[in-house]
Order: sequence, then C-alpha cells, then structure tokens
Amino acid sequence: MKKQDVVVGELYRVSHRGKTKIVRLTQERDGKPGWDGLDIATRRPVIVTEASRVQCRCDRNAKPLEPAAKPAVAAKPGLAKKAGAKPGVAATVAAIEKGDLTKGVTVPTAKRKRPAPRATPKAKGRSGLDAAVAVLAKAGEPLGAQAIVERALKQGLWSTNGKTPAATMYAAMIREIASKGAESQFRKTGPNAFELTKAGKAAAAA
Repeated sequence: MKKQDVVVGELYRVSHRGKTKIVRLTQERDGKPGWDGLDIATRRPVIVTEASRVQCRCDRNAKPLEPAAKPAVAAKPGLAKKAGAKPGVAATVAAIEKGDLTKGVTVPTAKRKRPAPRATPKAKGRSGLDAAVAVLAKAGEPLGAQAIVERALKQGLWSTNGKTPAATMYAAMIREIASKGAESQFRKTGPNAFELTKAGKAAAAA
C-alpha cells in the first residue's frame, strides 16, 4: 500500500518477518519511518517499517476491506475564537481556514464615532472693576467703595459671595491706580472716594 492510504487506528494485514499478521496500527513512529502496531493474535507490539509491508485493510478474520477514508482535518478553532463574536470577522477567518475566499466573506465596516457635542461657552460675568466703572459713570460724581458695591449689587451689575465686598472693591481700584498710573480708569479724590478718569469714561462709553 501507499503510505498516504494507511490510516492509524485501523486493522491491516501486514507482512512481518516472513509471516502475515493482523495488526492494528497505533501510531506513526516518532522521527522514524513506519508505524507502531499491535498484533491482534498475540497482543504483542509490532513495528512496521515501511508501507510496502502493509498488504491491505482487513477485519479480525483477515478478510480484506475497502481502504479507509482518512478523517477530514477539522479547521482549527483558534483563529475564529480570536476573531471574537463579530460575524463578519468570523466568516472571513472560516473562509481562510477552508481555503475558499469566495464564500462567506464579509468585510466588517468600521463604526463612525459621533463627534462629541461642543460645550457652549459660559458667558463671563462682569468683573468688579467693570461694575465700578458703570456705577461711577451713571452717578456722575465721586463715590466711596461701599456705595459703589451697594449700587452695583442693586443694579445687578455684579455678584459676589465675599464677606467684605467693599474692602475687595477698594483694594481692586487701588491696585489698578498703582499699576496703571495715568492709564487707570479710576482716580482717588478723597480718603475713600473715587471718580472716573478719561480712560474710565471711555470704557463706560464703549
């Protein structure tokens, strides 16, 4: 017989040491040609070194049988498992394993990500100095920090959670006068009184 027609696990009529024996081939020899087998009559191991010694497939009574069909090699599940549960990928992997790329192949389409909604910019509240400019422009006369704060809060021009808003407003106007000098929007007219400069009036009119 030809080597490719021999199936491990089947019974064969084998020529062994000048005798014909019924042998079940148990496995291919590791690193050597031939097969390991078991003599059905004596239950002793037999080594079949070449396919030419295998005469035919048979039953226990040495009656010849049709050649055994080699078991189909199942497709390895490894790739399909790695592909996950997505049907398109699984079908493609299965087709590749079967060697047929014309059937069952679907190309999964990538899902488009929806753009994240743009955050609406929050309107910036008016600063304390802007509120002071508006209050002084409307008053038309010098005012103290406490009066500026009271009018700004009453008119809704400014909001604060501070415990001492008048002190905060006074410090902010003094800081601007010290840092900007002639370009400051405020001018100090007394111990606790402020009026608008040209720059402050221009800012109020803008």
